[in-house]
Amino acid sequence: MMNKKFYGIFIAVICIFLLSGFTFIDGLSYKIQSAIARMTTPPDYEIMVKLKESPDKKITPQILEQTINILDLRLTGLGFQHKIKSIASDKLDIQLFIEDKSKEKNLTNAFLPELSLSFHLVHQDNEKLVQEMNSKNFSPPDGFISVSVYNKEEILFIKAVPEMVDDVIEAKAFVDKVYLSPVIAVRFGAEGTKTFAVITQNNIGRKLAIMLGETIYSAPVIQTSINGGKAIITGLFSIKEAKNLAILLNSGDLTLPVPIEIVKQNFISK
Repeated sequence: MMNKKFYGIFIAVICIFLLSGFTFIDGLSYKIQSAIARMTTPPDYEIMVKLKESPDKKITPQILEQTINILDLRLTGLGFQHKIKSIASDKLDIQLFIEDKSKEKNLTNAFLPELSLSFHLVHQDNEKLVQEMNSKNFSPPDGFISVSVYNKEEILFIKAVPEMVDDVIEAKAFVDKVYLSPVIAVRFGAEGTKTFAVITQNNIGRKLAIMLGETIYSAPVIQTSINGGKAIITGLFSIKEAKNLAILLNSGDLTLPVPIEIVKQNFISK
């Protein structure tokens, strides 16, 4: 009788934990949901990648495992439920569960050689450039490129060379009381704090695009010099997306050990 009672209590506790999604640990609920999706839902998209060796770096089992771990972190942080398996000593098969089709263009970030947070000044005549960009002989100003903003129908002409790259030592996601929406607060190291202070001091009134990989998440107008080594990333993302991005930013160096090449990608018919 005692054994049955204990067993019933044990099952109830497990169910409560599963239903709550382990929300007391950032990122864990997402991993549980991802695992359930992998077990119960057929994937939407399949990508095959090949690791490219160089004369001074051969593909070893350790390199393969390291690549899998980094891709796993990147895809999770970018909000893609997935599973990765090695199909050869230098090839990986990645199956994706894409709930939101608008995220597909963000997928390329997962396969960049380096994935870092960068800050780019927006051209002062951005609105004029956007109006003219579809004209026949248009070309962007020297040193500028056009990039679309995540989850918004907005294009920004930004400096191709960033004013600052990475140096994030802490990132935290929460619902901001001012913006009344999810945001990500980042804190820089000593060098980044100095650099960010100079950027903001010299460019008051200009927009500063905040990018992760090749995606702009927000581009606030610099209102004043920021000397405290902190910045807020706003954008049209959910609290789950914000938490996943914060986990990604807290993961340290996510540079791939070797370049990878996408050799096949296709939607999976269901």
